[in-house]
Amino acid sequence: MAGNPSQLLITTRDSGIVTSFGAVEHSLNLLSPDQALTLLADWSGRTLDTLPTEAPSVAAECGYLPLALSMAGAMLKGKPDTRWNGILRRLQNADLDKIKQQFPDYPYPNLLKTLQVSVEVLEPELRERYLDFA
Repeated sequence: MAGNPSQLLITTRDSGIVTSFGAVEHSLNLLSPDQALTLLADWSGRTLDTLPTEAPSVAAECGYLPLALSMAGAMLKGKPDTRWNGILRRLQNADLDKIKQQFPDYPYPNLLKTLQVSVEVLEPELRERYLDFA
């Protein structure tokens, strides 16, 4: 374990892990639509007033999950507004039934959908490398 004055950050969806360490739990729940847009703007390198019209729909497709929103924003950082529509369409067309079948008890299918899209938009060589490591 970390010594003084160090701190250890544990990220998990299993609160039992947190209590087994005697740590203090800080839950990060679903964001409100306004909070989601703020996070999306931060990760995409934009301000709220420069987000494209697709931004609220992208946030909704991410299920207002902080990790999914940060991933979507990172995919869109420095990209033109036209790219937002493409990412939105990919999120809308992701096969949630297939995802739910592969991960039946996973409570956040929108996160898995965002992961799927983030891999799909990689250049073919990078996608192949990523999948090799995964």
